[in-house]
Amino acid sequence: MASRSVQERLPIIYEASALGVGHTRLISYEADATWLLHSFADRDIALRFRACHRGELAALTWGMPSPSFVTKGNPDTGVTNIRNIEYRHWQPWRSVEHRCHVPWTTFCEWEDSKPRKTKRWFAINGEKPLAFFAGVWTTWTGVRGSQKTPRPGTHELFGFLTCEPNEVVAPIHPKAMPVILTTEEELETWMTAPWDEALKLQRTLPATDMILLPLAD
Repeated sequence: MASRSVQERLPIIYEASALGVGHTRLISYEADATWLLHSFADRDIALRFRACHRGELAALTWGMPSPSFVTKGNPDTGVTNIRNIEYRHWQPWRSVEHRCHVPWTTFCEWEDSKPRKTKRWFAINGEKPLAFFAGVWTTWTGVRGSQKTPRPGTHELFGFLTCEPNEVVAPIHPKAMPVILTTEEELETWMTAPWDEALKLQRTLPATDMILLPLAD
């Protein structure tokens, strides 16, 4: 049997909208479609996503454990995007067993427009093919959420790496953009390579390899 492409072998994610709530839908070859909602409870965006780890699909909560000097004993809202992965706080989660792929077809940044900010969506191209962020994950026991709505217990968490934005993202979000993996070689390297080699993938995707989608009418 011929080797199937990334698009054929891995789940397909696409965005939809219903009742004014943003959803992300994942279709697996082995299971029925599952709706995963953006939840704004507890002030953190508890985005339930699917991360691919050793071929396993797992529902994880967006936001890795925060450093203790940030939480100061309070419930943890989590760190969603990780820029300085070399910082000692992140070192326990750089090993192969804590790396994952975070699948996406479009991602959003807020444009600082007036009178209110505008959601702007990015994709690899107009067909919105499947791609992946370079992610890390962990199982963590503690209190998530806020003082008003704490969620004690054991949580499976993930976050993804960021880097300098390219010329497509920077006009909308000049601080950073996700680390994007698009080839089978990059996916394999992130999941299996020694850390020094995997770290080289924390680089900016060329502007020619992605687009800013037009505003909806």
